[in-house]
Amino acid sequence: MPVINTDPNKGAGGVMGTTGRAYGIAIEFVVYIGVCAGLGWLVDRYIIGGGQTGVIVGGAFGLVGATIRIVRAMGRLANTPSKPPVPQGDRVDRPR
Repeated sequence: MPVINTDPNKGAGGVMGTTGRAYGIAIEFVVYIGVCAGLGWLVDRYIIGGGQTGVIVGGAFGLVGATIRIVRAMGRLANTPSKPPVPQGDRVDRPR
C-alpha cells in the first residue's frame, strides 16, 4: 500500500510550514525596522543630545536592511519545492 503524507505540518510542501515561514519573515521585517529606529533614538538621546535625526536615519537603515533580508528570504522560500518528491517505490500506478 502506498504511503501518502496527509499531515500538512510535515514535508517541504506543508501548508503550515510555508505559512509559518512567511509569518516569521513578516515579524522579522517589523522587528528589524523597530530595532534600528530604537538604536537611532538611543544615539539621539545619549550621544547627539536631542532631535529626531537618529530615529529617521535608523528607521531608514532598518527599512533598507529589512527589505534586503525579506527579498533574500523570499528567494529561498520560492526555491523550496511545493510538494515533496515521491520516491519510486511508493508509486500508486505500478502493477502488482
